[in-house]
Parts: sequence; C-alpha cells; structure tokens
Amino acid sequence: MVTQPDAGLTPGVATRPAVTAWTFPRGAASVALMARFAAEHGVPMEDVLHGSGITPAAATDPGTQIDAHQELAVVRNLVRRLGHRQALGIEVGRRYRLSTFGIFGFACLSSQTLRDVISFALRYWDLSFAFAIPVVEITDGRLRLELRDDDVPEDVRRFAVERDIAAIFTVLRELLTEPVGLLSQRFRFPAPPEGELAAYRDVLGVRPEFGARDNVGYLDGVLLDRPLPKGRPTDRRRVRGGVPRAGCAQACPHRVVPAGAGPSAAARRARGGNRRGHGSGGPRPAHQRAYPAPAPRRGRHQLS
Repeated sequence: MVTQPDAGLTPGVATRPAVTAWTFPRGAASVALMARFAAEHGVPMEDVLHGSGITPAAATDPGTQIDAHQELAVVRNLVRRLGHRQALGIEVGRRYRLSTFGIFGFACLSSQTLRDVISFALRYWDLSFAFAIPVVEITDGRLRLELRDDDVPEDVRRFAVERDIAAIFTVLRELLTEPVGLLSQRFRFPAPPEGELAAYRDVLGVRPEFGARDNVGYLDGVLLDRPLPKGRPTDRRRVRGGVPRAGCAQACPHRVVPAGAGPSAAARRARGGNRRGHGSGGPRPAHQRAYPAPAPRRGRHQLS
C-alpha cells in the first residue's frame, strides 16, 4: 500500500508525495543554477535556454514561474552539450542548497527532526524542481527512498535521477550539519566508467550498484528522530521580505494555486509577457523585487 504524506511515515507503509507526476509548475531558480553550471563549462546561457521559451532575464529573476516542460527543455540542452560527462546529474545536483528552494527550503529549517522534514517535503513536493517521484518507506530500521522515473523522458532520465538524488542528499547534509552517508544505493541505468565513480561516492557516501531494477537508496533510520541542529546563523536570518524562519512553513499553503491555473500562464511569465502581480495583478513594486516573490503552485493540500 502507498499512502499520502498526511498519514505520516509509518513503518512498513510506503509514502509518496501528494503529486504523482513531475509536470507541476515551478520557479526558475533551478534553471538559473543549471545555466550557471553550463557557463562554467563553456556553454552560453542562450544555448542552454534555446527552445525553452525562457529569456535570460526571466531565468535569473527569482520571481519567475515556469512550466515543467520548459525546465525539461533546458535539461535537454544541458545534456546535449555536456552529456559526455558521465556523472553530469551528480555534478549539477550537488550545487543545490536549501536556499535554492526558496521558502520551501527555509521551511524545512523549522522542522524538528528529519522525519518532519521528509513528511513536509512529500506534502509539498510540488514546491521542488524534481522530475523523479519519491516513495519513502521505513523498513527494518532503515529509511528506504525510491525515485520513480518511469514518466521521465528516456533521453534525460539518467540526468534527472542523478540530479534529484544528489540534490536531496546535499540538502540532507546541510540540514544535519554532519557527514552522513547512505547505507546503500542502486540505480537502473548502466555503470559509468570507473573514473567517474568518485563523484557518486563523494555525494552519496557509497559506491552505487548499477543496472538494478529500481532506483533505491537506504539511510540509517536512527537519523529520522535525531533533533536537527538549531541556532545556526542561517536559522536566525529573516527571509522573504521579513518572514521569520518559523513562518515559512505556514506560508507554503499560500504558494499553491488551483489546478485551473494552467501552465500556459507560467510559460508567459517566463517569456516576460505576464509577470505575477501584487494585489491588483500588476508588476511587483520595485522595493519588493529585492526578495523572491512567492511562486504559485498547483495543489490541494493545506497544512493542518
């Protein structure tokens, strides 16, 4: 049985996000990160954004909202130009930080334990940039994390899984502020050349198994209820225009928009033709642009 995250993490019961596909709208921070990575490796931003409908200005504006297929187009360009790097997704994924995810990332900092973080993340997975869909289960004292990639286009599937697992684990280490390694990890895709394995070990803490039937990693279940460190400088910052850290979690439900707000609106914003307004629907006042604007998401869930 697979349950919704509202049921909590119950031993022996698999839990998946409230969303079941990667097609939810998202912010442009992930596109900006990938564009910077490409530029560092000699690929101009214009080439990475080609065919996506995202302008360079929109890609670097934290208030931009895009359709998932637009980010997919950027991923395809990145893979096309830099796909010779076998661990490309791992390299890119390790660049993600809590701050990359905006208010969603800062909300995770208000959680008391890793169990709380996981439950929260599953509930608001449509505030992420992921393509793979996670299914989490506690079994035999271990946390089992499966990344399901069946709906991800085959030409970018490996990159998507590598990027998503690297981003998840990098953020996990940031939350725990200590070296943490997976107990094991396996992937469906073939093994890279031996020389590329170091990147996997650096990020995941283990040498993965390749050519497996699924993408599954195991983490020591003891970490689930260990209190997260408090009092770090990052925690004390006031973010998003003065919203305290603890208020970020309460703000997340207001980032969700009705399903009727189609991705075409997000695409128009990315092209610069229709920016999300403030109050009356006009552009945000200049003094507010210093802070990333809340990016609407599809969804029905609310914090209880």
